[in-house]
Amino acid sequence: MNDDTFTAALSTMKQQWCGAGRTADCIETADLHDCLDETTIPPAFAEHLRDCGHCRIQLERLRSRQWLWRTALNNNPDAALARAFGEEGMRRLEKMESGGFVSKIVDSLINFATPLWQPEYAGEAVTAADLVEQHNRYESSDGEYVEMSCQWQDEEECLLTLQWQANLEQQSRLWARFVSPNGETILSEVLLGTELAGNLQLTGEELQFHPARRQWALSIIVEDMIEKPR
Repeated sequence: MNDDTFTAALSTMKQQWCGAGRTADCIETADLHDCLDETTIPPAFAEHLRDCGHCRIQLERLRSRQWLWRTALNNNPDAALARAFGEEGMRRLEKMESGGFVSKIVDSLINFATPLWQPEYAGEAVTAADLVEQHNRYESSDGEYVEMSCQWQDEEECLLTLQWQANLEQQSRLWARFVSPNGETILSEVLLGTELAGNLQLTGEELQFHPARRQWALSIIVEDMIEKPR
């Protein structure tokens, strides 16, 4: 079924079903996906579909798109995926397939990132007395700054405490990005939020690595809330 065939079929259905419009009782599009397979339509939805021409039209539209998608995948899966995900999506998909870390930060929204900071003894086996709170400050040329401090425990159930304070000209999202010391591998990204000051305690499970048993460095990413004009 191509687009012209679907348009003709849709026009016929509208005429047969009197061009019924959407009502307050109509099924949401997300729920209509549960009706794509006729054998598994929830009873309440099946009853509504018998009486609602609008929802039947929307359901046939979804079924048509599903058929076109499956056909495209069968004919040329690489091309179909490339169209669906776009260039950036394909790069992320390749990372996932290779077991790499997929960043949650939108590159086009990054205002600036602080230089990598590797706290002393990060990832090294040392005594508890050596694991004191450590501090770092980054200041930009226009007066914006980000201060951070962290401390962690070398225990089976590790806990890293991160504190930050920032002075920024516009509202932004702050992220803590943990990477390998050479900056080549992202270990974890943690959303700090929009508050300019705060503290957060992170477990090893949340970090996705043990801060006392794997070497790491830290950068604070400042992400704009609104995309910059091009």
